Amino acid sequence: MYIKKIICSLLVFVMLFVYIPESIIVMADSYNYLTFTYDSNSNGYSVVLKDNYSSLMSTSDLIIPETYDDNEHGSAQVKIADNFGLLSTVSDSFITSITYPIGVSDASKNMQFRPFKIINKVTWKNSNVLTLGNNLFRNSVVKEVYIYAASVNVNQTAFRDINNSVKIHVANETVKKTIVDTTATGSYKVTEDKIVVDLGSGLPTPVVTFDTEKFETSIPYGTEGGFKPVVTVKVNDAPVEVKTEDVTYELFSDNKCTQKVTYSTTTRPGTYYLRATVPAVAEQYEIGMSEPLEVTITEKFQSAKDSLKAAIDEANVELAKSDVYTSSTLNNLQKAISAGETVYKNLDATRAEISNATLAIGEAMDALVKTSEILSEKDWNDKMLLAHNTYSNLSSLNYTAESFEAFSEAFKEFEKVYNKGRQSVSTDEATKALSAIEDAFNKLEERTEFDYTELENAIASVESVVTDSDAESKYPADAFKALKDAYDAGKAMLDDKESVDSQITIHNATSTINRTFNALVEEVYNELQDAISEAEKLKEGLYTTESYAKVTTALEAAKGITLEESALADIVKAKEELAAAVEGLEIDPAIATGKEELSKAVEAAKEIDSSKFTAESYEQLTKAIEEAEKVITDKNSTKNDIDAAKAALEEA
Repeated sequence: MYIKKIICSLLVFVMLFVYIPESIIVMADSYNYLTFTYDSNSNGYSVVLKDNYSSLMSTSDLIIPETYDDNEHGSAQVKIADNFGLLSTVSDSFITSITYPIGVSDASKNMQFRPFKIINKVTWKNSNVLTLGNNLFRNSVVKEVYIYAASVNVNQTAFRDINNSVKIHVANETVKKTIVDTTATGSYKVTEDKIVVDLGSGLPTPVVTFDTEKFETSIPYGTEGGFKPVVTVKVNDAPVEVKTEDVTYELFSDNKCTQKVTYSTTTRPGTYYLRATVPAVAEQYEIGMSEPLEVTITEKFQSAKDSLKAAIDEANVELAKSDVYTSSTLNNLQKAISAGETVYKNLDATRAEISNATLAIGEAMDALVKTSEILSEKDWNDKMLLAHNTYSNLSSLNYTAESFEAFSEAFKEFEKVYNKGRQSVSTDEATKALSAIEDAFNKLEERTEFDYTELENAIASVESVVTDSDAESKYPADAFKALKDAYDAGKAMLDDKESVDSQITIHNATSTINRTFNALVEEVYNELQDAISEAEKLKEGLYTTESYAKVTTALEAAKGITLEESALADIVKAKEELAAAVEGLEIDPAIATGKEELSKAVEAAKEIDSSKFTAESYEQLTKAIEEAEKVITDKNSTKNDIDAAKAALEEA
């Protein structure tokens, strides 16, 4: 018995010896389990759990400090590194309580507590807005969660796999409602009985209210800077001055403020919810948050867009009446509606584009024609078609300028109606158009004095050609005769003006002169082109260098002549100079001498006795003789051709 007591005493002593130092190490300084790394970009320290602590005591409260000082960079805020809590080497039961500092506002890392078998307590001290990401508690058992934040952003799977008996302590009903509402839409629901509203600093919560009389809650799409809200803040019913830059405004697409929207000039029109948050002030009041305020982003030029929409709706009603209106006018209305719908959907449409689209629909509506009100096809042809064909062929030459100008304007208006087509014109509109054009026709005044200026100019422009003494050698006979006849007819008209009965007669005489002159020029130009083609076929080697050089010069000048830009005299000159150069070509004397010598060689070859040669070699000689004779008789044979034939003959 005594020995047992001694043994027990020793065991207790040993246990105390082993346990107490470890206990002191754990509780004395949480820094023993953390690694701090300074981040110059954020001017803060990133913290992670130290590795390989499976040998430490089985229970520990890990409190992450608000700030840290590494004795090198100075004291700065601590933030959680991305890999915090994900160290697989940490013992399952090492840490059972974790407290995050006020500066930590984001817990978005998946399965952040997975390495820990049991977490008795997780505390977030942040008193502003806390974000809880997806699958935050997955594969871990947490008994109690303390959330001091005034508001939260919660992923619907944040509390997946959390202990069924968990208690979630929150600071206010808003946080409770957010968690319940958000998780209710997913498969990992947190029921109200698991959430307790029992946290708070004891300080009052400000009442934040939007002052809607001091700012616009409805703004047009694309408004630079967006909403410019104003809030009033009261603590215990007493107004509190809060700096504008300290108030945080957030925009949401739902009134529960779970779907945040980032406002920009391209945020689409619609209804949104604006929420204001006022930060806490130490020892004065907690964070304050307003109720969501409904705000609206309207279309640019909303009233104009409303008018366009009304026009589209009204037009669609009429568009359905295919048994009432003609298909042509309904098709035009459909095009106007489609164009209007495109403008209506365009968020950046200008006021002018909206107005024009509305106007176009209105015009298409006004232009609707009932099937019962249009002309029959026979009446259309007998009236509208006949009038159009008749009046479109009138010549201004027969009428005074002033009266024909008035008629032309009337005809344009008539043509607008005619071009709509039978199905787009009512009987009444067609009758009015016919009456107007007939009235304009009846007011036309015929010419009593005629203008001969154009005819006189045409005669003067061809007179030098017609009266040229060398005309027969310069110009094609038929073309010149046609021009001469037209010229003579024009002269006769000028000499006997009393016989002229209309301006058209003068115009036709003028046109005939111009037409026949142009035909003459074209024929002369074609002759030049033929001469150029023939000159290009000449072989330089047939002629003397000097005579062929003249052809080359004349040929280049002729090629520079164009029908559009050259005068008749220039064309004639180029043709004559080229013809003279070709006519002046001189055959190279060496060719005649060479052919004479080649002829003698052929005669000598023919005297050779065939019996003295093999059949094959004599046949080769015969072929050489035949080729040489061709060269002799060909007038286009050059000196090179002659020399080649002579060499072939000698070789054979």
